[in-house]
Amino acid sequence: MLESAAIVVSVRPGEALVEAEAPGSCGGAACGPQGCGTAVLVRMFSQRRRAFQAANPIDAQVGERVVVGLAEETFLKSALLAYLAPLVAVLVGAVIGTSVAPAGAVTDLYGAGGAVLGLVFGFAALRHGNRRLVHGAARAVILRRA
Repeated sequence: MLESAAIVVSVRPGEALVEAEAPGSCGGAACGPQGCGTAVLVRMFSQRRRAFQAANPIDAQVGERVVVGLAEETFLKSALLAYLAPLVAVLVGAVIGTSVAPAGAVTDLYGAGGAVLGLVFGFAALRHGNRRLVHGAARAVILRRA
């Protein structure tokens, strides 16, 4: 189980919106008051908060620091889906685009167009797959109070 520290932002029955803290490469344990170099870079370049829904079986309340867990299998499936779906879609789109090019046409142009359409389709499939992962059984769970 992958674990991360977070703060509860809002609660609803059975679930909570939590905001993950940005860790450094060392996990924050060896960082001083200002944090290690990686943590400083993350704070500088990452302006967006990482908020997400998590199951709340411990009935955590707003403002509490909690530990959120995610199964390794879920993480690996999401990473595989995020990297491979667009790549495969681009390659398949390029092959299809090249194969439908009329005789005497510039096949590279058709291949590029097919690749772009494949990329759009790949991101749409990724978005649909991500919704299934987030709303299915494979979602983050608040494990305990920190």
